[in-house]
Amino acid sequence: MKYLFIFLTIVLSSPLFAQADFRKEYYPAINRAEMAITKGDYQTAFSEYQSAFSAVKTPLARDIFNAVACKFLLNDYEGAKPFLLKLAKKGD
Repeated sequence: MKYLFIFLTIVLSSPLFAQADFRKEYYPAINRAEMAITKGDYQTAFSEYQSAFSAVKTPLARDIFNAVACKFLLNDYEGAKPFLLKLAKKGD
C-alpha cells in the first residue's frame, strides 16, 4: 500500500513539473521563423521567434542566436541586447 501511494504521487505530480510540449507551439513557430529568414524577411522571422519563446520556459540557444542575428540584420542593436544576455546566461 505504501508503495502504491508513492507511485501514484509520482505519476500524478509529474505533469505539473513538465516542460511545455515543444512540438505543438515552439517548433512550428521556429519553422516559420526560419522560412522567413530564407526569404529575407527578418522582421517576420523575429516576430515568430518571439512567439516561440513565449510558448516555452527555456528556448534553445541556437534559436536565441538566430533571433539576435535577425535583430542585427535589422540594424536594431538595442533590441538585440536582451537576447544577447539570455544567450550569455545559457553559457553558464
